[in-house]
Amino acid sequence: MFRGCVMGEIQLSGIIEYSASKRGIRYCQLHIAQPYHHSAFLDVTWDEERQTDDDLNDDMLPYYGNAVVVNCTIDRFGDLSTTPSQISLVDAPNG
Repeated sequence: MFRGCVMGEIQLSGIIEYSASKRGIRYCQLHIAQPYHHSAFLDVTWDEERQTDDDLNDDMLPYYGNAVVVNCTIDRFGDLSTTPSQISLVDAPNG
């Protein structure tokens, strides 16, 4: 949680790790090194309502254990959420 933050958007970068799941949600930790070491907890949900859990697993698989940039939404409780389309690999190949 990001206590003391206002609701809105934030961009974070770090190493993303799978934590847990339930139908339609993947709980992840984002290990951030800059400006200081910190872990942020992310709720990752479907990009589209009609996606299945298998689709969500397939969408997230390339990111686990890798350096990523994540565009997140901060809710009124300080919780972070995103979708797979808002995550990108830091050293993603062109094309």
